Amino acid sequence: SPIATGAYSSIGPATVAAVHAAAPSLHVDVHLGVAHPTRELLTAFAAAGAGSITLQWEALGSAAEAEALARHIRASGCLAGVCVAPATPVAAIAPLLRTGVCDVVDVLCVEPGRGGQPFQPACLDKLRQLRAEFPQLRVLQADGGISQATAPLAAAAGANALVAGSALFGSTKTLPAAFAALEDALRQHGS
Repeated sequence: SPIATGAYSSIGPATVAAVHAAAPSLHVDVHLGVAHPTRELLTAFAAAGAGSITLQWEALGSAAEAEALARHIRASGCLAGVCVAPATPVAAIAPLLRTGVCDVVDVLCVEPGRGGQPFQPACLDKLRQLRAEFPQLRVLQADGGISQATAPLAAAAGANALVAGSALFGSTKTLPAAFAALEDALRQHGS
C-alpha cells in the first residue's frame, strides 16, 4: 500500500523547525505515514519542535513496535499518537490503547493520500467507539473530509480535534473565518 511504503511523507524535521521558529506557541502535530520510523527520526522531529507525533498504524509491523515507538515519542517530550485508516477497526489498536501510551488517536475519515475527498460517515461509529472505550484519550481527532457540515457530526461523535485542509484553504471565507466556523462546531457539538 502507499502508506506502507511511506509515499505520503512530504515534510521533514527542517520544516517543523521553521514552523516552530515562526510560531513557537503553535502545536505542531507530525503525522508520519512511513513504514517503520526509526527512533532517530522521531527524536529529530521532537527536537525540531513537534508537539505530538502520530504514527500510521498500517505502516507499522506490530503492536509491540507501535508501543515501543510511542514510549520513545513520549520520552522525547511529545504527545504520542496513532492514526488509523478507514478500513482499520478499533479492535486492531485497542491493545495498544490499553497500555496507556497513546495520547492521540487520529481517525481518518477519507482514504489516505490526497485532499478534497468526501467524508466517510462510517468513521463516526469509530469515533463514538473510541470515545466510549477510551475516555482518557487526550486528543481524538477526525481527519479528512471535514467541512462546516461534517465538523458538527465528528464533534458530536466524540472528536475534540479536527484535521481539515480543503475546508480551510479551499473556502470562500477568509482563513480566520473558516477556522472559526470549525472551532465553533467543536465547542457547540463536542462532548
